[in-house]
This record gives sequence, structure tokens and C-alpha cells, in this order.
Amino acid sequence: MPTNDSALLFFLKSLNMGGVETSTIRLVKYLKEKLKLIGIWASDGILKQTISESENIQLFLGKRELFGLLFALNLYDICRVIYKNRFNVIHYHFRVFTPYIYFLKILFPNIKILYTHHNVFNDRLTSLLIADTFVAVSESTLRELHRFKKNNAIILKHGIEIKPLKLNSERKISRIGFVGRFCSSKGIFLLLEAFKSLLKTDKNLQLILRGEGELKEQIEDFIHKYYLEKNVRIEPPEINSKKVFKDIELLVLPSTSLEGFGLVIIEAMNEGIPVLVSDLEVFKEIVNDNKTGFIFRNNDIFDLTAKLNYILSDKPNINSIVISAHKFVEGNFNIESNVMGYMKIVF
Repeated sequence: MPTNDSALLFFLKSLNMGGVETSTIRLVKYLKEKLKLIGIWASDGILKQTISESENIQLFLGKRELFGLLFALNLYDICRVIYKNRFNVIHYHFRVFTPYIYFLKILFPNIKILYTHHNVFNDRLTSLLIADTFVAVSESTLRELHRFKKNNAIILKHGIEIKPLKLNSERKISRIGFVGRFCSSKGIFLLLEAFKSLLKTDKNLQLILRGEGELKEQIEDFIHKYYLEKNVRIEPPEINSKKVFKDIELLVLPSTSLEGFGLVIIEAMNEGIPVLVSDLEVFKEIVNDNKTGFIFRNNDIFDLTAKLNYILSDKPNINSIVISAHKFVEGNFNIESNVMGYMKIVF
């Protein structure tokens, strides 16, 4: 049974697959027994089927377009939902909701506003954010909030359900994977170019690109142009955590910018999968090169290719790295600690 009288409304852009959406819904599942009511305001998406609506979990499907006339319609609907359900805490996760928050703070002056900063944007829009408490998911996102004088900010790391580690004593990496959105900041074409080079010496390698996004057609064109159909496959995002990393023996996240954490990194570590990431500051908060994973120089095709060759050569002790990575995740990203920290923020 709920143990608190607070009613909390989350704002998400959509219920499509993404680190922000996945982590929020995971948090909701752990909070549902602690609050009187939890609401999620978002446009429709694949994650809708993972939300079990009940007496104290409600889903409100809003319009994805957030500007012009639809802004007014959305604002009216949001106000109606807040008033009818007596929500007294709002938690928004995307900067696009900022105009709504200004109006809601005027219309509902006693409502508590939380905002989580999930990315490092390096633009001045962050200065327009308002909240009673700002939540950073990493040291990097905290620094950006402080840069824009958001001094009422704290760090609350993502949480995941820790799994027992199962080691593969005869580990041989031949299937490389990417999991995430197909957008320019993810560095997918960098990975494709490096993988194309690897095939010159090992034609049995496989690359799995699991996700969706605006670059899908361009990725397909690249695959066809270089006759990579036998070695590269695109697969849709997976809801089931067991299937997210299916067939992946090495996760590569070659992002070039706009990352605030990298949830998929700790999820892979939790599954016992080694990771190779670019040297963004936020990734280096998670990955210690040659100790909990591997790091290459950002946007450097030659260093990425060299690191992939090194990992595939069997020279590093992959199982030792996997063990260290799992211990790091277990000690820093346990969902139970995340929920306890969240409750302290709200109350």
C-alpha cells in the first residue's frame, strides 16, 4: 500500500525506447508502493505496454507536438489532470517542457517542481530551466547545471536491478553490438567505418545495430553500398531486458557528444558484457580504461579500429575486466539506493 500522501506526475516526451524513458519507468515500478498516486504524461510509444496501470499508477497520453495551438491544448489538459488528481509534485526530464513549467508554477504555486538534467548540451537553453530541485545524473551534468547558476542541484545516479554475474570461461568475441538511438551524436557511422576495416582480416565478424531513429535509412544505404548485408544487421529496440543484449559479445558506444550518462553502459556491465566507449568525460566516470572497460579517442576512426583489434586479439583479460565492471555497477548503481535517494529529494 502507498505510504505517502504525495501525488507525483512525470513529464516525458514520449513512451518510445530511450535511456530517460526506460529509467523513469523503472523508477515508477519501485515507487508505486510508496506514493498515493504516480502519473506519467507522455505521447504514445512502445513502452506503453510495460506500464501496468493500477489504482495508484495512471498514464496520460498527451500530444507530441508541444508548440503553437497544441501548446495551449496541452497546457489545458495538463492543468485539468493536475487539478483533478491533486498532483503536488511534478518531475520533468526534457527541456522542451520548460514553457509549461513557467505557467504551471503560476497556476499552481504550491506544487513542487523537479527537473533531471540527462545530457550535456553546451548551450544557453539550460539557463532557462526552473525547478525547486535540479537533479544531475552524473558529475558532468552537475557541472553544466552549476555553470548556469543552478545551485540547488544534486546528483542522483541511475539505478538498475543488479543481476548475478555469469562468466564465460571460453569467451571469444565475434559479435559486436550497438544499442541506442540512430542519431548523429551517437557516432554510428564511425563504428561502421571501423567495422568495415575489421572485415578485411576477419570476414566472420558480426555487427548488430539495435535501435531506431532518423538515420536508419542512411545506415541501410551504407550497408548496401559496401555489401555488408551478411555482416551487419539492424534490429528494432527491445523492451525485454534479456533481449536487449541478445547475441552481443562486445558493446560499443562511440558517441561524439550530447551524452549525460550512458545507461546502456551500466546495463551491459550488469549483463557481463565488456564495453568500448569514446572518451567523453561522462563515460570516463563509468569506464576505467583496461580495468572496467575500454576507451578510445572521441571521433578518432584510427583509435577506434585499433582498440577493436586489440580487444578481438584476445590479449586483454576480458573476464577480469567484466568482473571489475560488475562490482563497480553493483556498488554504485543499485536501484534500491536510487529509490531511497529519490524519496529524500521528493520529501
